[in-house]
Amino acid sequence: MKSMHWQATLAAGVAVLAITPAAAEEVATLKGDRVNVRGEASVNSEVITQLRAGEKVTVLEEITVEKPKPGEPAKWARILLPANTPVWVHTLFLDLETKTVKSSRLNVRAGPGENFSVVGRLEKGAAVKEIRTVEHWMEIEPPANAFAFVAANFLEKATTPATPEAPAKPVEPVMAESKPAKP
Repeated sequence: MKSMHWQATLAAGVAVLAITPAAAEEVATLKGDRVNVRGEASVNSEVITQLRAGEKVTVLEEITVEKPKPGEPAKWARILLPANTPVWVHTLFLDLETKTVKSSRLNVRAGPGENFSVVGRLEKGAAVKEIRTVEHWMEIEPPANAFAFVAANFLEKATTPATPEAPAKPVEPVMAESKPAKP
């Protein structure tokens, strides 16, 4: 019975988000000022940082929430975490002398606690650059694969120029047969 309940809960959770992967990473520009960057695709998720109008972000994929709550956006973009955004790891899983990950995988979080969203992962042996330590949590520079979410209505995707048609195969000049000049 518990197994059936767990499966139903899992199926319901999966049905909430429909993920549409972008064809490739795309650059987008922020349309609003002080746009919240969040740990999850929800207005109830913690704000990790804010971005200003005109800043550029890399969109990894677009996400559509099938049944958004009233007043909540249905479309979100998962973006690469902007530089200088604070992220945290638990020091228990680090070799503090070498500043490397000692567990097989380490969650990178949006704040110093397990209640914050996971915004990336580090593999065993990965080096971290410490910014500061608070109790058992270390703020580090974000890894290259760290991500966050922005409501898609605040983004304007860069328009890509139309792909020019391939030039026609060059025509090779036809040389007239040279005939000896008549005397």
